[in-house]
Amino acid sequence: MAQACAKEMQKQKSGSIINIASIAAIKGFPGLSHYCASKGGMVAMSKVMAVELSPLGIRVNVINPGAIDTPGASNASMTDDQEKAILAPIPMKRQGKAEEVANAVLFLASDESSYMTGSTMVVDGGWVAVEASREVAGAVNAILRRNAVAGAAGSRRVAPRPRRSVDEPRRGIAPEFGAPAVAVDVGAGAGGRVVYGLGAICARERPHPGYR
Repeated sequence: MAQACAKEMQKQKSGSIINIASIAAIKGFPGLSHYCASKGGMVAMSKVMAVELSPLGIRVNVINPGAIDTPGASNASMTDDQEKAILAPIPMKRQGKAEEVANAVLFLASDESSYMTGSTMVVDGGWVAVEASREVAGAVNAILRRNAVAGAAGSRRVAPRPRRSVDEPRRGIAPEFGAPAVAVDVGAGAGGRVVYGLGAICARERPHPGYR
């Protein structure tokens, strides 16, 4: 279908293709490897399409819905406990509405998103955000526990080596938080840094002088 649409859009040198995937593209669901793989493939395919079709004036983006209240979902026979289990990890504590996904489609189809292509929009009530924050918190806690053990053993930290690999964590002070932090490069080309503080994240567009 995307190929057929692209041929017509090419004639007018403009167009917007919106593919619907799922948060299963970026989150693992036990027992649904086939579903997760297919949705992940759709996201990857859409990124390739965005690069290939951009010279033709065609934008390609993806929407990853979470738990959405659709006729198919409503017909599924679930117990109250099962329904509560589904809503438990969602910060908004409800399923999304089909209209809310449609609104995201309208945005990506309009000129309001004219500088967006190859992007993935998540419409999930915060489900993926919660999982991400838990992972970051776990990583930060592991670092703090390791440092505490090292301190108890009487070890001392030495000055950082002059040269480090791009992916190697660097210790420093996050001025926004006034607390020890670990800076990890998110892209050498972009020169960006993600700073993991004490349970907080600071995404920088430019590296702090202390992390160069």
